Amino acid sequence: MDAALAQALDHWPHQSTAMNGFGFVQLVARLERPSILHRLRHDRAGACARLLLRQAERVQEPGTLLLTAHPRVRAQVPAKWEAELARRTGRTLRWHEDTGLALTGGFAQAVSS
Repeated sequence: MDAALAQALDHWPHQSTAMNGFGFVQLVARLERPSILHRLRHDRAGACARLLLRQAERVQEPGTLLLTAHPRVRAQVPAKWEAELARRTGRTLRWHEDTGLALTGGFAQAVSS
């Protein structure tokens, strides 16, 4: 078991491995970027902006994409992300900022121009 684990992990950069008394293997490795949980905790508006853009990509109905979000979420979307969303969906984007929405309350929908 140890040899198979060592062979499977020989190319992966990690600091250490250990097996606890229940047979679970614990791997310790350096993070290359913040985890999703870290982003949610420390950059909630940015995480909500990323989620909103992913939701917008999944809108199936034809038309202009209307993204409705709290102004703090809207402020986290740089122009290059908007351009990438427009390119990936082949659509025009419109924004509606609503201070009454929670940061997590943003949504995307297709509307006629």
